[in-house]
Amino acid sequence: MEDQDNRIDIERNNRVIPYKLILAFVISNIFFSVIGGFLGASLFVNNQKQSGNVVTNASAQQTVNENSAVISSVKQASPAVVSISGKSQSVDFFGNTQSSQTAGTGFLVSKDGLILTNKHVVSDSNATYTVSTSTGKQYNAKIQALDNNNDIALLKIDANNLPYVVLGNSASLQIGQEAIAIGNALGQYQNTVTVGVISALNRSIQAGSLSGGGVETLNNMLQIDVAINPGNSGGPLVNLDGQVIGINTAIDQQGQSIGFAIPINTVKTFLQNNTPLFL
Repeated sequence: MEDQDNRIDIERNNRVIPYKLILAFVISNIFFSVIGGFLGASLFVNNQKQSGNVVTNASAQQTVNENSAVISSVKQASPAVVSISGKSQSVDFFGNTQSSQTAGTGFLVSKDGLILTNKHVVSDSNATYTVSTSTGKQYNAKIQALDNNNDIALLKIDANNLPYVVLGNSASLQIGQEAIAIGNALGQYQNTVTVGVISALNRSIQAGSLSGGGVETLNNMLQIDVAINPGNSGGPLVNLDGQVIGINTAIDQQGQSIGFAIPINTVKTFLQNNTPLFL
């Protein structure tokens, strides 16, 4: 009887041992599965965060690069941008003396003081014109040449070793290309910077003064959505390389962000005709 009981106990133990092993195996699998899942989830989240950081950094880097291009362009061109003010006096019918002032913008194209601007900025033959540089120095300006058909004027100041702009190529401009205007906005905010795009090419416009002066037709104009205000006339339109691609000339008061600039290639022809030594 004792032998039989011992055999039963052995059989029970033989049956219990496999169950314990299986249970331990199952628990181990569950434990390692949970740990593995946790680690996998952590790695996935970290990877997603890293990927997110890469995308964010890439976007930030793209923004920085775009802003840097504008900043670099402005730093290159802005020192050569000047403000132009005109003063004139006239006597009315009753013998009273009246004074008037005008304001505009120009930019240096040579180190010895040649300045480009719009003809309508210096159209008063009785006025005296003063140029203020970006450093605050002032010079008396003399009119060297005028282009009545294209609204271009060339001035000269008595100075040397001045900063001057690089002229680009307006023939290669594309619609949608970024452009920067620098000018004496409203005649009081010197070297104001505004940014936009080339909206259209080869526009023909009827341009006149705010005071209701004569109207003239200007052809082959660049249309821009860059903010242009009175006082900006004659200032440079610049690309992201800091090269001047046009002269800001007119706005359409009936619209919004509709401005016009003279292509720089038209200006180059004017310079070659009036300054043979100009390169």
